[in-house]
Amino acid sequence: MFIEIQEKAKSEGTEGLTLNEIAAQAFVFFLAGFETSSTTMTFCLHELAFNQEIQDKLRKEVNNAFKKTNGELTYDAIMGMKYMDMVLEETLRKYPPVPMLNRLCSSDYRIPDTDIVLPKDTKVFISSLGIQRDEEYYPDPMKFDPERFTEENKASRSNYTFLPFGEGPRICIGLRFGLMQAKTGLSMLLNNYRILPGKNETYDIEMDPQNFIMSKNGTVMLRLEKLIEMDPQNFIMSKNGTVMLRLEKLRT
Repeated sequence: MFIEIQEKAKSEGTEGLTLNEIAAQAFVFFLAGFETSSTTMTFCLHELAFNQEIQDKLRKEVNNAFKKTNGELTYDAIMGMKYMDMVLEETLRKYPPVPMLNRLCSSDYRIPDTDIVLPKDTKVFISSLGIQRDEEYYPDPMKFDPERFTEENKASRSNYTFLPFGEGPRICIGLRFGLMQAKTGLSMLLNNYRILPGKNETYDIEMDPQNFIMSKNGTVMLRLEKLIEMDPQNFIMSKNGTVMLRLEKLRT
């Protein structure tokens, strides 16, 4: 798209984007959408490992999506996964990739219902983590509960209480790219594996205080257990397909 804009500008004799400007925008795009989707997937898998009922419900939705598209994960299939959206939104609520937003006042601003005026050029820091773990908006905030993000529950909350990507004209440029990556990765994993906690892995997570992106202090250890697909048309419980084994002769 950037190259097309550049070529169009040249053909019209106007100033377009320089190669450095194009590279800079692409860098920001991937930076905003790559690392954030990676950490979001990590936290989501961690929660699913410790919440098997939620994982089973999500896997059922993923399995149904694959069946409708003959085993291929299409864009429409991903967009149709409503429970996947709820699970990811709850993950982003509890673990926003960037826990604090920073803004600069472009003009004097009085905070509504107060006498406090923020002068122009004041730097403002907004704790999205604090808002999204506030009991006023999210009761029992440390509980992982995707049902918070049903359409009815979302409509009942105040605006600007969910800010994992910011809001308004400065909202994260990598939002859609990041979510698409996370949905794709989670779908492929859940369709084939059960996610379980790794050895010595605990539910409570200590965050890394030195990382700009919200992440665990240390490694998230998970265990993947391969799933066997059963034949739904067989009266006797059996695998859908052939069980392939290899026998190795033992010597006494």
